[in-house]
Amino acid sequence: MFFSSAALAQEYQKAKKILDCVVKIGTPLKNFPDAQADGIEQLETNQVLQILGKKGNWLDVQTQKRRGWVSTFYVEVIGPSQNQRPKIIHRPSAKIKKSRSHASDQFFSKLRVVPYVSYAFSGKNFYDQIRIGGYATYKTNTQFSVGLLAEAVALRGTYFSIGPTMHRLITTPYRWLSPAIQASFLYYNFEHSGDSESAYGLQWAFENDFPLIQKPKFVLKPVIRTGFDVILISADQVRVPYFFRWRSQYSFDL
Repeated sequence: MFFSSAALAQEYQKAKKILDCVVKIGTPLKNFPDAQADGIEQLETNQVLQILGKKGNWLDVQTQKRRGWVSTFYVEVIGPSQNQRPKIIHRPSAKIKKSRSHASDQFFSKLRVVPYVSYAFSGKNFYDQIRIGGYATYKTNTQFSVGLLAEAVALRGTYFSIGPTMHRLITTPYRWLSPAIQASFLYYNFEHSGDSESAYGLQWAFENDFPLIQKPKFVLKPVIRTGFDVILISADQVRVPYFFRWRSQYSFDL
């Protein structure tokens, strides 16, 4: 992807054409081609940008309301733009942020906290339930995150699970297809109809977001998530519940 992006960016410099690129994973738009520069706008996954130039491994791009810089590591060039005469947005003054708060800003920009409610169907040796949970992950690179997942329920018995989780994003050439795979190693504790168990197991989840509306001041992305647990009670006893959830990821900028 990187070499493809760099090659197409060089094509821009030779052909003097405006190219479009798509954001592979959300990242701040910088006001200067430097990792320590200020972020002036949060770019969302699958957002389309116009490329106006290139400097090293940084692309000079603009959204519908701001112009700045993004590393070629975070985007994929998709070809010449249909609008070859765009209104060029004035670039903000180049200031590099070197304060002590930069490290904390970088940390929180890579931290993702997602609460959710999911419905778990009755699976092998397991009952149906509605789970309330969430996960917090830290992005180690553009496609991989690690963190902690926890779920609980106190209806028709009790259920609790917690453990480390890994989240892997899979890039595709289609804007509507942005799949991710999540694997979690969990401790389970549940009680239902007199059946009380504690065990360890794995949870596999498959997630995809659909960019339904993506405008400068409003973003709406329905997210579908489905998967299953493999709960190992003993060497010869396994319980496998299945779950499904749907949520809407949106942001509104006044």
